[in-house]
Amino acid sequence: MNKLIKIGITGQSGFIGSSLKNYIQRNSDDEFDVIEFKDVFFQSDKKLEDFVSKSDVIIHLAGMSRGDDSELYQTNIDLTNKLISALEKTGNKAGVIFASSIHEKTDNAFGKSKRDSRMLLNNWAKKNKTKFSGLLIPHVFGPNARPFHNSALSTFCYQLTHDQKPKLTNDSELKLIFVDDLAVKILDIAKSNQWVNKIDIKPYKRILVSELLKKLMQYKRSYLDKDIKPDLNTPFDINLFKTLYSYLDKKDSQTEGKQVPQKASKIKVIDLLPEKSRKFSKLKIMTIVGTRPEIIRLSRVMHELDKHFNHVIVHTGQNYDYELNEIFFKELGIKKPDFFLNAATENVAGTIGNIINLSDELFEKEKPDAVLLYGDTNSCLSIISAKRKKIPVFHMEAGNRAFDQRVPEDINRKIVDHLSDINMPLTEHARRHLLAEGIKPETIIKTGSPMMEILNFYMPKIKTSKVLTKLKLTKKKYFVVSAHREENIDYPENFDNLLDSLNAVAREYKMPVIVSTHPRTRKKIENLKDKDFDKRIQFLKPLGMFDYVKLQQNAYCVLSDSGTLTEESSILNFPAIMIRQAHERPEGMDEGTLIMSGLKPANVLQSIQIITSDFSSKERVTKTVPDYDVKNVSKKVARTIMSYTDYINRTVWHKNEI
Repeated sequence: MNKLIKIGITGQSGFIGSSLKNYIQRNSDDEFDVIEFKDVFFQSDKKLEDFVSKSDVIIHLAGMSRGDDSELYQTNIDLTNKLISALEKTGNKAGVIFASSIHEKTDNAFGKSKRDSRMLLNNWAKKNKTKFSGLLIPHVFGPNARPFHNSALSTFCYQLTHDQKPKLTNDSELKLIFVDDLAVKILDIAKSNQWVNKIDIKPYKRILVSELLKKLMQYKRSYLDKDIKPDLNTPFDINLFKTLYSYLDKKDSQTEGKQVPQKASKIKVIDLLPEKSRKFSKLKIMTIVGTRPEIIRLSRVMHELDKHFNHVIVHTGQNYDYELNEIFFKELGIKKPDFFLNAATENVAGTIGNIINLSDELFEKEKPDAVLLYGDTNSCLSIISAKRKKIPVFHMEAGNRAFDQRVPEDINRKIVDHLSDINMPLTEHARRHLLAEGIKPETIIKTGSPMMEILNFYMPKIKTSKVLTKLKLTKKKYFVVSAHREENIDYPENFDNLLDSLNAVAREYKMPVIVSTHPRTRKKIENLKDKDFDKRIQFLKPLGMFDYVKLQQNAYCVLSDSGTLTEESSILNFPAIMIRQAHERPEGMDEGTLIMSGLKPANVLQSIQIITSDFSSKERVTKTVPDYDVKNVSKKVARTIMSYTDYINRTVWHKNEI
């Protein structure tokens, strides 16, 4: 298992800092772990030293870019000296990347402060024999940069989207680099062994200010004024339009330092534009996701919504590991999110607060006709904002109950079920739970599980997976394991039992144990000091859906705390053990699909013995759960949303009453 590079970014609240962090979370979280930084750390030696001590690489972005010359110069030098002092006090020889500017070649206070700060850090690195790179960066542009500050481009974008007339005062040449391209260059340095003291970052576009303004005005005339798709023929055109688009409906210009919903910067902008010549206005449906299971389980539903609605996908960033999210959008052929909220923090309360706050801002901006949520994740708590905005909410996988308050998802389920306008349980058990809690029967529509439809659609790709060959595995001669639940990982006794069970299985059966390692689990394992693992246990990065299903189908037995295990083992007929102490899918127990073992090694081993003793891949021992044997869930959901959006507006919010 590759160790993550712990990367500290000073100035995370600024445009480049927040964009870099956002880029890592979307694209490189299998390589980097971003250490939280706040501007106030520079006011506390202890907090700054703690930040520095956690970092393998520090990217120094913090600083002033305008103001009184003497204050600007001294502030930037002071920040650099404080960083050096913290490095020296902690003894940390972290590599340092300093964001300087091409302006350091000029004779102004900003340029001098950048040049002198770079030299201070360079001298410190030489003295301590550690890595350092000072980057001379051209003008950086991208979505959500602060206008009316130092950027003519961002100022023009804001003015053109807010009925203001841009003024051309200096028609000089701009040397531009898109913020994501800068992120790639910075991260390439961070993970390389070839650091250079001074690097001139080459701009990928040189353009006169007048030509730039002309392009932006063309975009405004075609798209903003006439709803005509502009010609976007080059990556620069796409990124420039993406930047202009990000300023639509911004309430004010003071956005730097404030977390705002960001357009996912890798999305094809052309997909964001409305269709022309439509004889009717399609409903705008917003689907909100934040974790791997939601993406997988909504894959066919989202495809169906794309066909029939103005469909907007929002990723909260609740779980921002690349392997757990973006890989699934690629594999499953789903369009990438239109918005990424970047809501994750180091604690659950902060993440939930961000989800509620940022979704509220997004609802105000996008004004969806309805919101679709799935399951029981923290991302579903965006329902609080949706209800305050009087937006109809549809909730798939409603009504599941583990009846165990240690399971945090059970808390979310009750909140979301009781606030949703239409609950769509997957099973009869879940429907009855909702009725027992007093939810009106006319607002409950059972859909069945979406997994049969998903597995049927993707089975040709699953069958072509070469994962067994890649991992050098023999059919029915290995175990597959996945574990991520808070009650299993964050409780020390349970986590110890889980790891002891893995060792016990490897030693008892003398087979490879393949662990698809969730980031929560990975970080816990990395922090262990005295734990020995059997050499047959392989901790792998999270696997894509096709590879993981192929492994499950051919395993001797699958051990997992995933909620999907009950459905997949019933549909695909493989032996499975649920390594949990409580669960929310009793329909699997009704049919004897699998065994719930808990985490203690003795119970796990006995459960494996029982479930595998009479298993046959040729003849089913248990029948498929009836509520799982459903092949058209996506169409049910699309038709339910179409049927009930207006109904909710009339009966709940008393809008458009006839």
